[in-house]
Amino acid sequence: MSRLMLAAVAVAVLALPTAVQSADRTVTLVVERMNCASCPIFVRSALRGVRGVKSVKVSLAAKTATVTYDDRVSGVADLTGATRAIGYPSRPARSAR
Repeated sequence: MSRLMLAAVAVAVLALPTAVQSADRTVTLVVERMNCASCPIFVRSALRGVRGVKSVKVSLAAKTATVTYDDRVSGVADLTGATRAIGYPSRPARSAR
């Protein structure tokens, strides 16, 4: 009986639309006013505090933050709002074409 239940659950999960299963997005933000070694620590902490954020990499040299997040939970506006709230305005970087 438990194998039958397990099989039914597996089929149900596989039948879910892809958008429901995974909604991870990655965005690179250009972060203004980062000019000392402590700045990336504050930016990283603020971004990690946003619901749905899975990873954050901040570069002082490039003045960017690359964030992977669940777009079912939060969006780019939440990320830029978090950096702006601590004094570091940010915006999505333009992708190279």
